Amino acid sequence: MACHMRYLILFLVLSTSVLAQTPDAPPCSQIVKDVGPCLSFLTDGGEPTKECCAGITEIANYAKSKKDRVAICNCLKKALAQIGSYDASRIPQLPVKCGISSGTIPPIDQNTDCSKASTLVLV
Repeated sequence: MACHMRYLILFLVLSTSVLAQTPDAPPCSQIVKDVGPCLSFLTDGGEPTKECCAGITEIANYAKSKKDRVAICNCLKKALAQIGSYDASRIPQLPVKCGISSGTIPPIDQNTDCSKASTLVLV
């Protein structure tokens, strides 16, 4: 239940950030929706669910250019700041555990410089 509440708070807070995005950037509200099923993996460990992996695959489809990757990184940075404690070292594990062979995601926390998000390469 706590995970669902965190997801709801996360979604509500970031829904407003859609208005501040640049044109053609991946919609933050969609990124939040896609990463929502991964919260239990990021906070508790274990294995990502099918729903989490489907969301990571969707995020990969958005990560076409550096501008897209920076927008995704900034969105994730804002979103993850709202959920409380999580293990940032689990973020890079998501593409591997979800079978996205060419994907890498840096550990994203409050100190991540998203302007250097060229390492966020999912496809």
